[in-house]
Amino acid sequence: MTSPFNNVFPDMIGWLQDALASPGMDTRVWSSYGVVDKDRSDDEGGKAVQFTKEWGPTVRVVLQPDDNLVTCRVSAPIAGSLEASWNPFGAGDEVLVVMPGGSLLAPPVIVGRLNNELDGFPEKVAGKETNQNNLGFTRSRIPFIFETSSLWMVRSALTGAMLGIDELGNLTIRDGEGSALQFGPSGFAMQDKEGTGQIALNTVEGFASMWIRNTLIKMDGTEMNIAASGNVAISSAGNVPVLHAITLEQLINVLTAWLTILANAMTLLPNPITPASLAPLFDPMLAGGGFINAALAMAAGNANGAYGAMFTAIQGAVSSSMAVTPLTPGACCPAIVLG
Repeated sequence: MTSPFNNVFPDMIGWLQDALASPGMDTRVWSSYGVVDKDRSDDEGGKAVQFTKEWGPTVRVVLQPDDNLVTCRVSAPIAGSLEASWNPFGAGDEVLVVMPGGSLLAPPVIVGRLNNELDGFPEKVAGKETNQNNLGFTRSRIPFIFETSSLWMVRSALTGAMLGIDELGNLTIRDGEGSALQFGPSGFAMQDKEGTGQIALNTVEGFASMWIRNTLIKMDGTEMNIAASGNVAISSAGNVPVLHAITLEQLINVLTAWLTILANAMTLLPNPITPASLAPLFDPMLAGGGFINAALAMAAGNANGAYGAMFTAIQGAVSSSMAVTPLTPGACCPAIVLG
């Protein structure tokens, strides 16, 4: 294996150490401050940071204060088979270097980084002051990736709240009371701590559901099931029934009121009926105020047999169900209200 650690004059330094050594005197240098060297052209040594298959990352460092240029390995909190941790080095970064065995032949190893005027210590992290000696943190200026091939979890010892990823790829967020939200390969689910309610989307089995105690709504793309221990009702809640479902009873009530007003107003029309005589009936801007004002004048009612015949025809028409579409979700369909 060819070593990339061509450090300056290692043999000469070793000879001088041996020559000056005496009983009780250790002339070896075990550690030193250093400054990361700048990148140079290929003719002058290439980049200060190199990545090799044999040694992993190596960094060219100028030792202080003797200005020896050495190539160092890098110590890290995590290092193993396909495991590592890394933060980039920049020219001028101050580091602490150790020489195993007290010799540059070892080779040297960077074991720490130091903040200084060039690499200033952050004053605030997450809006909190860092100079009060009451806060621990990790802050990086560069993109940071944390990757694991096993379970990962952050948990509050005081409340039990947690954020975790298991080996199957399920992401779970749980609050201190036990309610949880989980995302996974099959979809997501949210459930309260007592297990009395849940909202779920299962993309594997192809359904979405929502239930709370004895009430359930389930959809599978073809069918929709609604179940409850009490009544099941769909209503417009008093809104204008545009894109809303309304009950058959509500629709008939609206038609009844409208037809009553219309029938009473038509008794005022001259005979024969002409377009000119119909205009005041439907256009409130014309003289007479339209059939609304006319209906108010006839509020006492009118026993006109034509009204009964018209209402019977309309009632028969709306009693039969019609096709359900996104624009008419159940309107005119029998049994919209169950119970």
